[in-house]
Amino acid sequence: MQSRNVLLRLLALTLVSLAAVAAQCASVAAASTSTCERLLDKETTERIRAEFPESHIVTVGDLREDDKRLWTRRKGNACPGVAVGHFEPGPANQRAVLLRSKGKKLTLILLTPGKPTRRLFEGEFDVVPVIYRRPPGSLRNAETREVEVWTRNDILVVEVPEAGSSAYYFENEDLKTMALSL
Repeated sequence: MQSRNVLLRLLALTLVSLAAVAAQCASVAAASTSTCERLLDKETTERIRAEFPESHIVTVGDLREDDKRLWTRRKGNACPGVAVGHFEPGPANQRAVLLRSKGKKLTLILLTPGKPTRRLFEGEFDVVPVIYRRPPGSLRNAETREVEVWTRNDILVVEVPEAGSSAYYFENEDLKTMALSL
C-alpha cells in the first residue's frame, strides 16, 4: 500500500512538472508569435489569416536549434518571418512575410497597402529560412564577388543560416532575385 502511495505521488509530481513545461513552451511560442504580429497592423494580420488560414508566420520556434542560436545572436528578438521595408517603387512601405503551413510548405508574400498580395515563392523546404531587410545599395555576385546591381529600394534577404542566401529586389517594377552566398 505504501509503495502504491509513493508511485501515485511520483505520478502526480510528474504530471505537474509536465504541465509547467507545457505552459512555459506555450508562453515562449506565444511571445514569438506576438513579436512577429506586432510588426503588422491589425488589417494586415487579418488579411494574412483570411488568405492563408492554414499558415502561421515563421517564428524562432520554427528554426533548427543551431539556427535559433545564430538568429538570436545576430538579430536579437527580431522576427525571422517578417521584414518591413521599402522594397518596391512607390510611396508605401511593404511587409514581407514568410508563412509556414503543415509539413514543409513555406510561402513568402509581399504585402503593400491597397495592392493584392504578391507571392514571391512557395514550395516545400527541408530547412526553414529567415528573412530580413537590407538597406539599398550594391549586390555582389555570389561566385565572382563583383558588384552586379545597385538598388534604389530596400533589399529582401532570404537566408538559410550556414547554407546560403538570396536577395529579392525590384528593378523598376520587375522583381529580380540574385544569389548572395552559396
